[in-house]
Amino acid sequence: MKISYLEYDGDNMKFLNALKERAVIDETILFRSSDIKHLLRMLEYGTDRAGFSSDKMWGEGIPYEETIIATDINDILKGEEDKSYSNSFKKFDITENPTLVLYDKSYFKKLAHKEFQFINPHTKLDSIKEIFVVKKVNVWARS
Repeated sequence: MKISYLEYDGDNMKFLNALKERAVIDETILFRSSDIKHLLRMLEYGTDRAGFSSDKMWGEGIPYEETIIATDINDILKGEEDKSYSNSFKKFDITENPTLVLYDKSYFKKLAHKEFQFINPHTKLDSIKEIFVVKKVNVWARS
């Protein structure tokens, strides 16, 4: 699994273009924003929702750690058109030390809009294509 750094200045389209220069970004990718404090959990379990004792269930009895909330390229683009539409990139501004996980969508079953379940819980780590540590720079100086 590859871990990289990428700068973010508050411009989501600029960030997307920089991301496209570093990784294949298309319809097969899911984006999940997280925080660097969850990085070790991600590296061990393949998700920031695992590794702690919980009886929390998602929907119809699916263990919480077997689901993620994520967005795809269409959600990113829609969020640029509609400022009220939430997506993974918009979480960077409200996360102290953001990371962006790129998942292979083929490892998931879609449960609902932005809600996905790992098809095989034993392949969570395999589903991660790359993790980007997002370095926020000059986010206060946006025009």
